[in-house]
Amino acid sequence: MTLFIRKKHLRTLMTLLDVEAEEGNEDARDCFEYLNKKIIQYQKISKKRERKKYLKSKESL
Repeated sequence: MTLFIRKKHLRTLMTLLDVEAEEGNEDARDCFEYLNKKIIQYQKISKKRERKKYLKSKESL
């Protein structure tokens, strides 16, 4: 499943999940950890894409 969400809404969601997790909600903790892993994966993919675009633009010059 793919979900598109704005950064500011994602930050709000992560903050709410973190607060719930600190209060002892295990489901919120699991969701927070899962989303955090996905964000890190996305950032790595995004960096690779930016690097490829940079190298292509550099080659074309």
